[in-house]
Amino acid sequence: MIPAPTKTKIKEVKTSEKKEVVKKNLTTEIENWIDYYDLAYAVAMAETWNCKFWFWKEYNNCFGIKNWQTAPCPEVGRKNMCIYKTPAESYEAFKKIWKKWYKRFPDYNLAVRWTGNDKASIWLNNVKLYYNQRQRVLTNEKKLK
Repeated sequence: MIPAPTKTKIKEVKTSEKKEVVKKNLTTEIENWIDYYDLAYAVAMAETWNCKFWFWKEYNNCFGIKNWQTAPCPEVGRKNMCIYKTPAESYEAFKKIWKKWYKRFPDYNLAVRWTGNDKASIWLNNVKLYYNQRQRVLTNEKKLK
């Protein structure tokens, strides 16, 4: 015999608490989906051919990162550009900035924000191209193992 349902008081949860839980779970899910190193590589290729062009090579700044509060840099050069000792330091700064302000794989709106609307669609196409190339290489390497 099935027991009769009992009246239980459902704990009320504030909407803001629900939003925080959903936001936290979604952020974790997104962070697990994006390969931030491959995204950083793709952006570096799209912007500076991975630190090989312009004064980004001189500064080891593969992304054109400027000195702001999210990822302050040890040294600042022309146009408030960060100067890093190694390109790896600029990669770490990029990942920190992207995780804090962008939080997902780039779409057109994020491309506009990141580039200041300077050829955003071209930038986005290049980022997707290099990201997908890296992902294919990793997939092929896993298949070979």
